[in-house]
Amino acid sequence: MPDIKVTPQYAIGRTKADLLIGEKVIVEIKKDLVSTAQYDRLVGQLTRYKDWNGSVVVLLVGETDPDLSKDLTKFVNQNTPLFSEFVIKEK
Repeated sequence: MPDIKVTPQYAIGRTKADLLIGEKVIVEIKKDLVSTAQYDRLVGQLTRYKDWNGSVVVLLVGETDPDLSKDLTKFVNQNTPLFSEFVIKEK
């Protein structure tokens, strides 16, 4: 992977993705997704990526509320046309 550029805090309009990998993959890293306010902020960020032509990966680390994880999966499934490819990973 030495030839693949990784850009932290990549600006997309008024939103900053945590990472941009190789000009095609946005990575949002969320630690301890446990409140509705955090979930709402994440959904807002993801909605602003609707014009992105690459893939979006959400990496949930630390403690994640199971109900919020289900809600996030439901949001992604209902909004699949917004994203060319969307992956949620829990670690």
